[in-house]
Amino acid sequence: MSAAEAIYRRIIDDDPDHAEALHWLGVLAHQAGRHDDAASFISRAIKISPDDPAYHHNFGEVCMVLGRFDEATSAFVRAVVLQPDRAESYLALGLATQRAGRFDGAIEAFGHAARVKPGYVDAHHCLAVAQLSAGRPDDAIVSACEVVRLCPGHLHAFVTLGVAHAKLKQWPEAEENLRRAIDLDPNHARAYQNLASVFAAQGRDADAKAILAKAIKVDPTRPGAYQGLAAITGRESGPEQAMPLFKQAVVAARVQERMREMATWSPPGDLSNAIAATETRLGFGPNMERVQFMLSLIDGVGAPPVVPAPSVTRHFDQYAARFDEHLVKNLRYAGPKLLLDAIGPHVPSGARLDILDLGCGTGLVGEILLPMKRLMYGVDLSSNMLDHARNRRVYDALEQAEVCQALEECQPTFDLVVAGDVFVYIGDLSRVFRAVVPVLRPGGLFAFTVESQDAGTYKLMPTGRYVHSETYLRTLAIEVGLEVVSISQDVLRTERGKDVTCRVAVFRRTSIL
Repeated sequence: MSAAEAIYRRIIDDDPDHAEALHWLGVLAHQAGRHDDAASFISRAIKISPDDPAYHHNFGEVCMVLGRFDEATSAFVRAVVLQPDRAESYLALGLATQRAGRFDGAIEAFGHAARVKPGYVDAHHCLAVAQLSAGRPDDAIVSACEVVRLCPGHLHAFVTLGVAHAKLKQWPEAEENLRRAIDLDPNHARAYQNLASVFAAQGRDADAKAILAKAIKVDPTRPGAYQGLAAITGRESGPEQAMPLFKQAVVAARVQERMREMATWSPPGDLSNAIAATETRLGFGPNMERVQFMLSLIDGVGAPPVVPAPSVTRHFDQYAARFDEHLVKNLRYAGPKLLLDAIGPHVPSGARLDILDLGCGTGLVGEILLPMKRLMYGVDLSSNMLDHARNRRVYDALEQAEVCQALEECQPTFDLVVAGDVFVYIGDLSRVFRAVVPVLRPGGLFAFTVESQDAGTYKLMPTGRYVHSETYLRTLAIEVGLEVVSISQDVLRTERGKDVTCRVAVFRRTSIL
């Protein structure tokens, strides 16, 4: 027990309702890492003296460490009500609100902190981070520039600027700001990692690999750096060569988690750890769901029913610029033509259909179906792919969404729902089949391609793609009441010089279900 704690305990022995002594016992317990004791002492002080803003502020900081974010938010709100010019409490309120996922509230609180205390660098920086997290990169750039104006050597502001420009696909500006961050601190691994992601998004894999190697050199515990290297290695040499890197990503993630557990608290009034935790969630961080997915390929156990959506999004965001040329010219992708040939005989001559294109990508399927469309909607996870689809000018509306989510939330109905080379990323198709039926009009068609296997239901292959059997597709159709129109086998594309076989399936909704 410290001398100060002993003194306050003697005061409490003489006067159990001495609010100030209870408060400082809580502060000392917080500093010693006894956060439950700290919460107990400070809450007792608040009951005795409920109008002291410092008590509420410090109680909020303790609740932040304990993960009690709603209580922390209430405490900081009470602190600013009692002392409206308390900028530090507005900042803490913003951090608590952001940790609870309420970005609009966080932005409002950080803005208050900046107005109450002009020149408050942390407030402007946290405002930029919150705006970026809320999907407002333009606003984040304005706020981060104010940080740089106030503090020209603010390393983290340049990282934030780099990520914000990257979100807007402003690659030269993103690279410039991230390089400025690296100039300020050549050992800043997160800046290297984000710079590598900027390169990868432009297809500059060689540059990305070199920068990721630097990130790992300065911080071997960066799981995202290992994951980035693994993704590039997988594209270049196949998933088997990437597996050791994915395993290193898992190890690094466990080390980082342990390090976070050991650094969960800051002294009262010091919000540095909370701010750092917020910054860590910025940018192109590790996707451990993807890592575990890739490990399941080599370990043969624990394969999920779908490829993780963030993994699909990131892959196609980076692939979009060269997608058409690589897929059509290099891999001789025939999916759109196969779908047209399968659908055509079942559509009356001259008919115009309302079409929903699931996983529309750059619009290859939509373009080939253009002669039979009345209205055409496209859905895809990748914003970059949707940008290319938009440029084709064949879709009446485009939406960024996951396939099942889009089907389940869909209001209009369609004559044709089509999915070209999409279900290779979804193993368990039962949810898709259930969701597509209400979207189809009576007599409407559901057409798609899958990579094929002869037996079983579905299986995750070492390529990271699923194969499905014809029996499985027929069983699902029976379960939801769809009629089998046709299921044929053909060559979808080539891979490493070999043909990839597929099944082209067409089903029909025959009645109102």
